[in-house]
Amino acid sequence: RLELLVSKENRESFHSFVTDSRRTVVELICDEFCSVEIPFPHLLYIVPHVQPREYTISSSSSVNPTQPSITAAVLSEKVGKDRRFEGLCTNFLKKLENESKVQFMIRPSTFRLPKDDEVPIFLVGPGTGIAPMR
Repeated sequence: RLELLVSKENRESFHSFVTDSRRTVVELICDEFCSVEIPFPHLLYIVPHVQPREYTISSSSSVNPTQPSITAAVLSEKVGKDRRFEGLCTNFLKKLENESKVQFMIRPSTFRLPKDDEVPIFLVGPGTGIAPMR
């Protein structure tokens, strides 16, 4: 079944079974094709690296200069009748205990507010939905 699934002729089947259903490499190896034996170093080579996530700071450094805050949507959705897909980083952040330490990097921004506080502004975070800016 695996050879058939990865053949060039079955790209649509692969896309439906793996991509559309959001199956992970671990699910494929452990649940679907458990007879496949992959040496651990090879597994590390084929598993995708976790890419950095960029979040926008939604807090004001003038209110609290030492504690940045982010606003993020936690991805958790039902896939099929008995599986659940959860976003990797937002769920990791959600499960942290208070006072947990997280490694992060702040990239300098070129964004500047108007000098006149009376000028109305409309802020949009593409792809993020609506988030408060404090």
